[in-house]
Amino acid sequence: MLTDERLVINERVILICQGYVSRHEVAISLSAREVAKLTKIIALAQGLIDKAQAEPVVNKSAGKKAIKRTRRTGEELAAFRKMLMAERKRVVPAADLVEQHGVSMTYIYTL
Repeated sequence: MLTDERLVINERVILICQGYVSRHEVAISLSAREVAKLTKIIALAQGLIDKAQAEPVVNKSAGKKAIKRTRRTGEELAAFRKMLMAERKRVVPAADLVEQHGVSMTYIYTL
């Protein structure tokens, strides 16, 4: 007994095979094993398509706040780095420094 879902899949396999034959004008005969493999492939592909359509796409950067980048001269940069290192020695959390000064967490940890 075939369920309705399997019947639909088997009909798709037959239609795909018929389309292949009509396009390439090559007569192919599929064994039961090959038909079973094709039905499995189609079922997996259909499952992936259904899953992709069901899951909403989430923008990972949507929750993050944009950081305004500023360009500093050499003297300003040296003073800024010195100030950041002093704040890190005073055990100011890096997350606070990121929000306050608009630099990345990586930049703070590389100092």
